[in-house]
Amino acid sequence: MKNFTILIAVCLLCSVANVFAINGKKHSLRNNQVQEDLRNLKGFWQQDGYGSLLVVGDSTIKEYETSSKHCLLTNEYDFPDFPLFPTTVKVNRERSQFYSRPDLTIHSYAYNLIADLPDACRYGITKKTRDPLANFEVFWAIFNENYAYFKERNVDWLGAYDENLWRVEQLGETKEDQLALFEIFSSMIMQLDRDGHAGIEYIDSDDPSTTIVRDAASYREFGERLRSEFSKSYSENELRALFESYSDYFDDFGAFKEYMLINVFFANLSRKDAEIVKSYMTQKSLQEAANGQINWGVMEGNIGYIQILSMGGFSTDREASVEEFLASLEIEMSHIVNEFRDTDSVILDVRLNGGGLDLIGLEIAKYFYDRPRTVFRKKARSEDRDANKVNIRIKPAPISYIKPIYLLTSSVTASAAEIFTLAMKELPYVRLVGEPTNGIFSDVLVKTLPNGWTVDVSNEIYADHQGISYEYVGVVPDETALMFDKAYRGAGKDSALERVSQLVGQADGVSCEYRVNHTWPNHFLAKVRVINVSSEPIFGWSVGMQFNEDAEINLFWNANINGDASEFSAKNKPWNSQIKPGGSVTFGLIGSTLNGETPSPYLTGICNPDLSKVVVK
Repeated sequence: MKNFTILIAVCLLCSVANVFAINGKKHSLRNNQVQEDLRNLKGFWQQDGYGSLLVVGDSTIKEYETSSKHCLLTNEYDFPDFPLFPTTVKVNRERSQFYSRPDLTIHSYAYNLIADLPDACRYGITKKTRDPLANFEVFWAIFNENYAYFKERNVDWLGAYDENLWRVEQLGETKEDQLALFEIFSSMIMQLDRDGHAGIEYIDSDDPSTTIVRDAASYREFGERLRSEFSKSYSENELRALFESYSDYFDDFGAFKEYMLINVFFANLSRKDAEIVKSYMTQKSLQEAANGQINWGVMEGNIGYIQILSMGGFSTDREASVEEFLASLEIEMSHIVNEFRDTDSVILDVRLNGGGLDLIGLEIAKYFYDRPRTVFRKKARSEDRDANKVNIRIKPAPISYIKPIYLLTSSVTASAAEIFTLAMKELPYVRLVGEPTNGIFSDVLVKTLPNGWTVDVSNEIYADHQGISYEYVGVVPDETALMFDKAYRGAGKDSALERVSQLVGQADGVSCEYRVNHTWPNHFLAKVRVINVSSEPIFGWSVGMQFNEDAEINLFWNANINGDASEFSAKNKPWNSQIKPGGSVTFGLIGSTLNGETPSPYLTGICNPDLSKVVVK
């Protein structure tokens, strides 16, 4: 094994977010919470759904990682040198819970006061050991009690235990046996199909600088297309010859092939695509912002374009506070949105965004929000089904863009970029174009094994405001356009930008008619006709309805409708997505109001307001 870190990933593009030290953010109190000095909260505090225990003593805090199989002391701090939380935290008035929101997170985390140590801690603290069986038991228990998506990925974790136990029992503590144990753990994690947030890091106890990292990520159909092109571009003999020239860095041919695929072949495709994207701009170039992680410009057709490459790494100042960092981002985004004030629509491109920080994604999203909205809910997997359940709400920025928006996604769009997508898809004037996102939403829960290795676990469940989770399946776009489509690329074109240009053109030639056909006390029945008055066919449509009064839509047909309060979005069914020139489709709805007045909507989305009309009896 060479003396350096080897990244061996089933994924094609494992994006690592830039992590930077940021300090000191204040948060307002809830009505039932009071400020308290953490040193006054002596006792045992358990974090449900996260396998964490804090023991607060007179002058120290001990941090344990726990499961039914282990209780491992991971950190011990003397006051006031406790880095996990501010010295003062929020405590409920019963003093049975305290809440803390670490910097760079989007919500607070709850710790519950318990009367005594968990059984695994009372019966003996887990000692550091290389014993294969002891590590296997802990490894299996951590996933069994925290991993949230066995069902979605059709994994029999108990069966995996039975299948691998006998193999582990044959191993000892030699270096070769430790590597064999790592391979067993890796194979079990690989069953968690396409979960880039499930992984393991091997750390050589004799040489800690030697590590191996594996995770279960992959990039769906795009990954298959990329591998196919790669295999046609490099023969096995060519790769073997190149492998010899890299012998000082690689002793594993498989790892070298992944390096060539990601760092050479995919990187070259990305550079070519960047040049293609620039060709669509009026200035044939893009302006950089946020330390090069945001590129922007104006396309032909008066369309703004913003490419967001990651949800992090926006600053080179590693000592910046949260307030300083967010203030810098505010300056950048306010400037870009202001520059786009006269454009007709905007493209947000997160196709190459592998994630980063949820906080950053939500901060960017607010520059495209028209009003406060609850955008999604999340909770941790636990015996208590609502452990740390929170609703995430976004308020608009002082300056925001609320004209038609096209969000470009791909299977590389992952993690925090998917949280951004989840937030943006709630808006009635946003249309998704591209490929389904990767389908990994949970934050990464990092746990330590007795031998010092670490494992990553997806333990959180994200769902939109309708309660739908997109884990594993990803967020599906309204319009399909393949990333790095070979046919388009060969012609010097970008498939998603071409599709957006078509959609923008369609919107100019679409007339919508909203007509209330019947009313009765506090209810109304309306039909909406979408008419293609252009000379080109329409493939997929979306109609936004912004009512002048709060309303509920109780029943609908011939469209998929979602939204709340005064704003709703109606999107085509699979069978009525196409509208021929001169043709039309009609969908209907039954709604209700509280004040008895029949609300009147302003039509957005694909509807050209100059050609559309609303008739309310």
